[in-house]
Amino acid sequence: MTYAQLIVTVVVCCFLLAIGLFSLAWPERLQRYALKRCTRYYFWANPFLDWMKTRSYLTYLRVMGGVFLLAGAFVLLLIISVLAGERQESWSYSNLSEANKAGAITRGWVPDDILPASSRNIRVVGELSPSKEWCAFEFSPADTEILTKNLKSVESLPFSVRQLRSPSASWWPEVLTGVLDVGKIEKSGLRIYVVERPANSVNMGIYLFALDCSKGRGFFYWTYKS
Repeated sequence: MTYAQLIVTVVVCCFLLAIGLFSLAWPERLQRYALKRCTRYYFWANPFLDWMKTRSYLTYLRVMGGVFLLAGAFVLLLIISVLAGERQESWSYSNLSEANKAGAITRGWVPDDILPASSRNIRVVGELSPSKEWCAFEFSPADTEILTKNLKSVESLPFSVRQLRSPSASWWPEVLTGVLDVGKIEKSGLRIYVVERPANSVNMGIYLFALDCSKGRGFFYWTYKS
């Protein structure tokens, strides 16, 4: 869930809870307000006006208040479950050999068939649900050709990697956060590449690489292709 989606969902949740609570606690006030608005602004006969003056309308408001509260509670639980599922873990490895001993290559966190043997100072942040990964590494500039031979240089980004959330790690570049601007990224000294490969028997995965080959530093983001 992106920050924008989270903000919209929280606003919807607060709106539902507020309307539900107000309808349950102060239905008479809502009734007076509704009657005032209908009487003042309606330019045609309101067929529900007489009913809105009865106690059954108050009962209706209370019932709807309960419905709104349940809906707000459902959205709140949805937010909690999504945020709980986005639990992050982080690892760091001095080189590929250490990453291999730790099982990071076997688990797929470190793609040793893409990263050159000179890769070092490897830092990884991973999320399991939904699966996402951010990685920073350093490499020998002499291995640039080895690194880029399996990567595809792009001028426009695939949909799945057009917008990235920050992993909340100090080593992740600000220019690779939010809605990505390829021109801005390249001005920062990074060159963009992508590579797609099967994540499993059903889904495709996509890597977004950002490399500064002259300085031997690189970053990649991985997610399922949508």
